[in-house]
Amino acid sequence: MTKHADTGLLTSTGWEPGQGSTPRHVGFDASRRVLFGANEQSDTIVSWLTDPATGRLVRTGQIVRTPSPVTIAFARW
Repeated sequence: MTKHADTGLLTSTGWEPGQGSTPRHVGFDASRRVLFGANEQSDTIVSWLTDPATGRLVRTGQIVRTPSPVTIAFARW
């Protein structure tokens, strides 16, 4: 997504497949640089980096296997 400087409206920069079965939830880390996606039926959490120049997602190739992930949440310490 890109943000219009004058209006603040967001514009889609494209679509990226969830890399798994039944994408259930997505969430950004605190830096808003890494997006994580939970794929419930394929038992995976995958990640993408955001390109700061374009807002597009870039696959990291990192896949975490965990039973039926349904939510992405972060805690601040």
